[in-house]
Amino acid sequence: MRSESTRMLRTHRSTRAGRSFALLLVTTLAGCGDEHIVNQGRPTLPPQSESELLIELERTFNSRDIDALEILFHPEFTYHEVADDVIWMCRDRWLCQHRNVFDPQSAQPPLPPEYAVGTLDFTATPISGFVERPEYYSLQGQPEGLDPQRWRISAAEVDVRLSFELAGDTDYVARQRSNFVVVEGRSKSTGEAGKYAFYSIELVSVLRKSVIPPTWGVLVSAFGGQCDECSTPSVVSHVVDALAQAYATQDLQNFASLLHPDFAFWPGPIPNRPWGRAYEVRAHRRMFRPDDLAPGDIPVPAALRVRNVDISLEILRSSLASEPGTLPTLATATLLPRRMWIVRTRADVLVRTLGPIDYQIASIQELALAPIPEAPNSLRIFSWYESTTPAGLDLSGRSEHGVEAISWRALRRLYDGN
Repeated sequence: MRSESTRMLRTHRSTRAGRSFALLLVTTLAGCGDEHIVNQGRPTLPPQSESELLIELERTFNSRDIDALEILFHPEFTYHEVADDVIWMCRDRWLCQHRNVFDPQSAQPPLPPEYAVGTLDFTATPISGFVERPEYYSLQGQPEGLDPQRWRISAAEVDVRLSFELAGDTDYVARQRSNFVVVEGRSKSTGEAGKYAFYSIELVSVLRKSVIPPTWGVLVSAFGGQCDECSTPSVVSHVVDALAQAYATQDLQNFASLLHPDFAFWPGPIPNRPWGRAYEVRAHRRMFRPDDLAPGDIPVPAALRVRNVDISLEILRSSLASEPGTLPTLATATLLPRRMWIVRTRADVLVRTLGPIDYQIASIQELALAPIPEAPNSLRIFSWYESTTPAGLDLSGRSEHGVEAISWRALRRLYDGN
């Protein structure tokens, strides 16, 4: 981790010989016509508005008060950015890395002496006022949001400027625009700790001038030390669990709700042609609802009617990515989602039918999960790519019929009626 962190920092460093320029840059950027007030003393009351929360963030950061900083972040807080590096952090890792920035000797193990931070300057200037964002609420179809009866959610774009001087003869300057999402606890009274808290911070753009600065995430990631890795976020695991549940209960409505409007299923590597959401929903309607077909659709053979489905989907790994890498997308999808999760899963599926043959799937697939504008706090399946089909599983005792091992692609083709 340390060698990688050092690489990220060295990519963006300026030596002390150029310090006057770096400090001039910060001063120039800070003086672009916006006066910024930083509360230098501990406030009498906790923040009583989103603006006061930003002021308190500045105060705790510049005074290196990690205990006060922790209070400002909601338990489900996340930070993510997609720039030169892809970074996603949960609350615990985010705070652990900041603790190491404020006090490198508290890291486990302690960071080298050259990581000691001298001068530290942080400002957060809102570009516009905070506006309520109902798309973050846990409304129907958005189970991962927050309860609107308990929380009010607002957001604003904020210019963030961070500069510090390391003992190792290096200065760093980062300037970026980020989307700050803040929650207000409706049940908490004014002045109560935690009434306002940061729910998420997402990089919007890196503000480049005459130098290429690092980002906030890159800077603090270099101080990761032995900070615990974040577990798979609930917003990701929810989609995988919901997908398994939709198959187990043969719930077409829930299955369809998990698919992104630009969904594509890839039955194998290029040049295999993908199919889109309409075909996917039709095949599953014939599998899950054989008595509720579209007018003119041919009947589902009696031997293919499903009795029940046993399914297990295990998450092997998940990562945030700016592009799906080897994961293909529909040629008609001209724009990829700005942010998506790549989730590698292992499937163990047994489809029991009314006929003499049951069908087994034992494969590894990669799901690309992406938000949609009207529900940024929820994810949908943007792409499904079956990468490998391992050897068959031991099905002894699980089926009274003959069992045929097939792929996800073959299962869909079995039910498409063509």
